[in-house]
Amino acid sequence: MKAICEHSVLTKNLRFVQSFVGTSSLNQIYRLLYLEAKDNRITFKSMNGLAYACISFPVKVEEELAMLIDPTVLSPVVDTLQDGEIKLQTKKNRLEVRQGRNHRSMAIIPGEEFPDVPKVDEKITLTLPLSHLLGHINLVEFAVSDTRDRPILQGMYLSPEGLLLGADGRRVASTTVGDKGKTGVVMASIVRDVLKGLTSVTEKDEVTITYGDVGWMRMTTDNATVYIAILAGEYPSTAARMVDMLLNEKGGTIATFDRDVLIPSLQVANVYSEMAKNSQESQAVTIALSKKGMRLTLDTSNGDIDDSIEMDVTGENVTAKVHPNLFLQALQAAPQDEVSLTIWSPHKPLLFKCPDSDWCVIQTPMVDKAGAEEWQKEREEATSQAREEKVDESIDELVDYGNEDF
Repeated sequence: MKAICEHSVLTKNLRFVQSFVGTSSLNQIYRLLYLEAKDNRITFKSMNGLAYACISFPVKVEEELAMLIDPTVLSPVVDTLQDGEIKLQTKKNRLEVRQGRNHRSMAIIPGEEFPDVPKVDEKITLTLPLSHLLGHINLVEFAVSDTRDRPILQGMYLSPEGLLLGADGRRVASTTVGDKGKTGVVMASIVRDVLKGLTSVTEKDEVTITYGDVGWMRMTTDNATVYIAILAGEYPSTAARMVDMLLNEKGGTIATFDRDVLIPSLQVANVYSEMAKNSQESQAVTIALSKKGMRLTLDTSNGDIDDSIEMDVTGENVTAKVHPNLFLQALQAAPQDEVSLTIWSPHKPLLFKCPDSDWCVIQTPMVDKAGAEEWQKEREEATSQAREEKVDESIDELVDYGNEDF
């Protein structure tokens, strides 16, 4: 192989594709980078268990060749060179990198063994602004589960209604990204890293997404393609139902505030909560809403907080308990500074919204054994009444929240 390219172009594309190399994989092929020089273009490919990346860029190719190379060797070799023209040449199973008087070489492996690109079930095709999709993923990613207890919750769900959901069993974050009537799909959480990488190498703010029910999802820009694994399994139906039902639920006490006035109090409460993690003390911060505003309290042996914040509150006096870190993460993810919080009772889920956005977060409260029993009794009574009156099924489902393993 003989090829000539610019240092800046090679570096940018190499960094992108290297981010998808499976550095911790036991399979050696995952730890290598595929490099092909053909038709006056260089093509890089890499893969791990959740993504397969492919990018190509124009160069001057005098001799064609495909190879496998260790990116942990190639990357520092290229990074230490200067801006300007670089010559790549192969000799006796080694890749030579030349620039002026600098001459480096490294071992290579013939590239015939690298796996082909994954096959995609091309049922659905969406074209969206890249920045638009990345921005919406940032709104829900914080709520995605970080444990392996429920693997399906380690992904983000694009629902048939066009909702993008992240959930971990304690909360649901939701925003709208597409049209209704699409097939639901659970994207591996690596999708955020994929989109950030695509923004670094593409010139057009546009991405085309193709997917089906299973297998792989393909994301394509003007010069790069990444395949993302679709997680197998059924996403909990409760998540999407709760978003729809709570957004339409009437009543409740609503507090409207600027998030910056609450974040300092929650940061302090979270410190005390974390210190109480291994004790028998409560880690929950109590939220009390009244006409005077919001009161946040938490009492532990390591410290306590009792902050009162003036804000607009409509409705009856009500309290609820939540983990301060979950409250804090919801506020930090909000797309606007103005946030509203709706509390129906100490036992029902809380609802966070912004006035000019379809983003929302549903947060389950923390309750003790007595509170859980009281909530169970309320659900049973409300369910019985709803069935007797033959009211809309959504009410039945709403009061029955929590019975499903979510």
